[in-house]
Amino acid sequence: TVFLLGWRANRRVVARWARANIGLLHGDFAAIGIEPAPERQVLLEGDLLDPCSSGIARMESARHYKIYATGRRFCRGLLVELDLRPRQDLLALVYSMLSSWEDVLSMDIPMNHADMGPFVFAVLPASEVFDLAKKLPDVAVFARPVPLELLPRRFACFTDCSELVTALLTPDVVHLLAELEHYLEYIHVSDQHTKSGFGPNYVPAKSVRLRFRLPPHSSQRSALCLRLALRLADLAGQVSLSAGSYRSAKSARASVRRRFRGPGGPKYPFGQPSTYAPQDEELTLSGNSPELPNSE
Repeated sequence: TVFLLGWRANRRVVARWARANIGLLHGDFAAIGIEPAPERQVLLEGDLLDPCSSGIARMESARHYKIYATGRRFCRGLLVELDLRPRQDLLALVYSMLSSWEDVLSMDIPMNHADMGPFVFAVLPASEVFDLAKKLPDVAVFARPVPLELLPRRFACFTDCSELVTALLTPDVVHLLAELEHYLEYIHVSDQHTKSGFGPNYVPAKSVRLRFRLPPHSSQRSALCLRLALRLADLAGQVSLSAGSYRSAKSARASVRRRFRGPGGPKYPFGQPSTYAPQDEELTLSGNSPELPNSE
């Protein structure tokens, strides 16, 4: 009984997120869901009552759900992950109520290789800076802190290119950050990603990633999270680095590579080419995971 009630509660959380964001997803992407049907342009009301049954979302477990979308400029797609509290497990639920275990919303937008330059940019709570090397190792290696007065005080900004401050932190982005101040865990825009929600076989180096505490019972703030992610993807795709910044970024990456080069030496931790899929084709979503185009 506890499992069934908790399972249904988590499905309702997913359905609530889908209802709040389906309009924006449909307006920005050509296809939504694991097995999108091109001939079906309009979703029925029942589809949003149970997004998993209608193919909009996929249940990885009773507390972990994924939503895919593809067909948008600058990027190869969107992966939304809802990592929810274990409402189906009584003991784990009690533990989560006594700890800081909350519903988490993550968004991963792999960028087209040709549309994003070599840069690293991150915004995260200042209290998390000490764990930076563990959570965002590429930011710790390549970026430096940038003092900013335009961000809410609880946030810290890191980048390896000062041009990105004005390019990515536009007035509308700053406004969204202020609205989501108590929910945002981090923004991570980088050409050196080493992890991906798509799985170990597909780790796009160039991605826009965001993580939030899921706003409870607020469809408006839930939609703002997606709006912020898509806006940052657009801005990242439009950034044109100056010649000096571009050379500096490439030089920094070459320097780090040299440090990890040599027989028996440590493995280069950023941007392993063997984990890349072809960068200039969109994701084809079907079955249990995204199918990547043949690179041969």
